[in-house]
Amino acid sequence: MKLKFDKLISGSKWAPFVLVGKRNCVEKGYYEDDFVKHFAITTSMPSLAQLFMYLRVIGIRKVISAFFDSFKGQKVQFVNLGCGLDSTSLWVLQNYENVTCYDLDLEYQIKLKLEVFSKTKEILSLFSDYETTENTFKSSRYKMFPCDFRNVDELDKLKEFGFSSELPTIYLSEFALTYVENHLSNKTNPSSFFAKWFYPIVQSLENFNDMLTLAQFCNHCVIGVACKNPNEYKNFIERFKEYDLNNDDVDDELMHQFDPKDLQKEFDIVPLQEFIQQLLDNQYSISSEEQKAFYDRHSIKS
Repeated sequence: MKLKFDKLISGSKWAPFVLVGKRNCVEKGYYEDDFVKHFAITTSMPSLAQLFMYLRVIGIRKVISAFFDSFKGQKVQFVNLGCGLDSTSLWVLQNYENVTCYDLDLEYQIKLKLEVFSKTKEILSLFSDYETTENTFKSSRYKMFPCDFRNVDELDKLKEFGFSSELPTIYLSEFALTYVENHLSNKTNPSSFFAKWFYPIVQSLENFNDMLTLAQFCNHCVIGVACKNPNEYKNFIERFKEYDLNNDDVDDELMHQFDPKDLQKEFDIVPLQEFIQQLLDNQYSISSEEQKAFYDRHSIKS
């Protein structure tokens, strides 16, 4: 099945498309976000797309909240890899006093976000003290700086901005993997049972040239957690376990009991393709000059 992407919302324009979807959900009252209105316009969007976005945001928030609740009274960290103009870190700062947030993305995206910050008192009121440069923002509980994931070594910048490997940390990468080439993503150690099934599928795409197929696999969120003592986050993992463990078949004792061969047998990409096509078949109202300008300005630039 060949997907037909409207050129206005394909490829590099996924970032503003997702952002607008989140703004629309807030306008509809599906969930609360005090800050997304400062980053995105509203457009007409099919209900199916809004439902899709609602499930993503609420799901991510529930996982993040469960992690923070597992470390009450302790200092913890939240790292948003490929943050764009996403407001998740601001939501975290608003609701959790023990968290330090790190927003990372390409320099162009960081500058766009800094521009919004500088003009918005409601956002700046979150920070008792802060300092900025043309491409960084630093306060006691929030750091934002450019980082190109195509150069993995740039992640070392986290340490320069106060990141501690000693503290419990949750990582989020949402709609960002599409822009990382396979020879770089292969540096990730696929140690979990899911990765052993998932990574070969993604890596089989030659040089990531087939962006439409790649988007179906990588336009999702990846969440990771890290802490010094695995026992500290067992309670967090337990919240998501629904199956008995089988330590003979699964390397990671904290993971569910699944056979990757069964996953491969059951996996069928056609329903996913049909779902995405339903979204694309609807007419998105981005025909006005204001809307076109928004999508052009906020599209991913290397």
